[in-house]
Amino acid sequence: MTTIKLNDEIFKELHILKKSEWDRIGNDYKTTATFDKRIKAAFLPGYGTTLFFENKHFIIINDREPVKKFAIWRNHKVIGYCEITEKARQKNNGANNAEFYIGYDPVTKPENYK
Repeated sequence: MTTIKLNDEIFKELHILKKSEWDRIGNDYKTTATFDKRIKAAFLPGYGTTLFFENKHFIIINDREPVKKFAIWRNHKVIGYCEITEKARQKNNGANNAEFYIGYDPVTKPENYK
């Protein structure tokens, strides 16, 4: 599990879990959100009884797909950077509970900002 420190007043961290790491978490510690069964939730290792939600607190990436560097946006500001798969980025950006938009900025794709 990779923990990204965010420059935000509310969200301080974003966790990136590989699918193999997600699978190692026991089923007793995983569930789905009550408002949308497609959203995973779990008690992450080392964080006690804090319940974390996918697209809010963590993103799951495929172990075998290539990762790219993306900017993490919140409230029209870049609050951090992550390396995730394109599929995970699209899933996060389309989620109804997403707190972040994951995309590009002048650091990750300077050709778009000339």
